[in-house]
Amino acid sequence: AVVGTNGKTSTAMFLKNFMDKNNISSLLFTSPHLVSYKERIESSEEIEFDDFYEQIKFFENKHNLELGYFETLFLVSCLAFLNSSYEYFICEAGIGGKLDTTSILQAKNVVLTNIGFDHTELLGDTHDSILKEKIHISNSIENFFNEKLTSLNLYGKDAMIIKDYLMNKKIKFDMKRFVSLEDILLSIKQIIKKDEIILLSPGCASQDMFINYQDRGNQFVELCKKIF
Repeated sequence: AVVGTNGKTSTAMFLKNFMDKNNISSLLFTSPHLVSYKERIESSEEIEFDDFYEQIKFFENKHNLELGYFETLFLVSCLAFLNSSYEYFICEAGIGGKLDTTSILQAKNVVLTNIGFDHTELLGDTHDSILKEKIHISNSIENFFNEKLTSLNLYGKDAMIIKDYLMNKKIKFDMKRFVSLEDILLSIKQIIKKDEIILLSPGCASQDMFINYQDRGNQFVELCKKIF
């Protein structure tokens, strides 16, 4: 599950591309779309939209329900995944997390992009309330990923909200500061070995760590080759 205020779609698509390049099968659900609603569901196999629509229509009639646009397409993506042999379902949340339709998945892996003021009439009008709504996308989290939160002080209030949530769920985690990208990748390597969780915040590293995005990308690739 991918939650946050901004960057959800790009993050989800990055994960899909990463998995494709590493021969890991996955299905991607995002929103909204630009031209066709079919853009919201991406997979390597053709999706039988009409067949799945019929199944959902039967479900609606049986239970006297009328599902919304988002709910219908989300359920189509669920059916497509369940009727496939994909290893991972990458799902972008709609609004918030705790009461969002996609929360029915109760994802084991959750990515939090950032926090800003959106849909305050539903999520609350404070930074804390919005953060709490989004991180409660699942009660079954095994791995929680976060690179950089807007206005996040790693040992500040936001971090404590996330820390309390993970502790209440009895989820193992580690909170660290990093001064270089190499430190981050080395920690990730150790996490992979230990099968534990870490909250990553490279944003608290030096602002001039990278000259530009191209430089950052080149360093990232070279460090990955060196470390992994």
